[in-house]
Amino acid sequence: MELYEKVYNYGSILFVILYVVTIIGVWRDSPKYLQMVDDTFKIFIGLLLIYIFNPMSKQPVTQFHKKIVFSAGIMILLSSSFKSLLQHIPVIKNIMV
Repeated sequence: MELYEKVYNYGSILFVILYVVTIIGVWRDSPKYLQMVDDTFKIFIGLLLIYIFNPMSKQPVTQFHKKIVFSAGIMILLSSSFKSLLQHIPVIKNIMV
């Protein structure tokens, strides 16, 4: 397993844990850390996509690469439209402030 695969897997787990903790409201500072992990994870995935899928690369596309592309698509969808939709729900709006 490559280093970037481990970083991706651990980052995904950390993001999900912080997201659940934020929604439940267990930890008061979790929204701040969730935003930081979210931004860092987006930058990591963007750089990873550039590294893996650059035109000069000859490496074959693996199942892990497909997983990264799927996550990038979901991340773009959630960070742009779904997040703004959730901010109109009063309970979630109070959590995200």
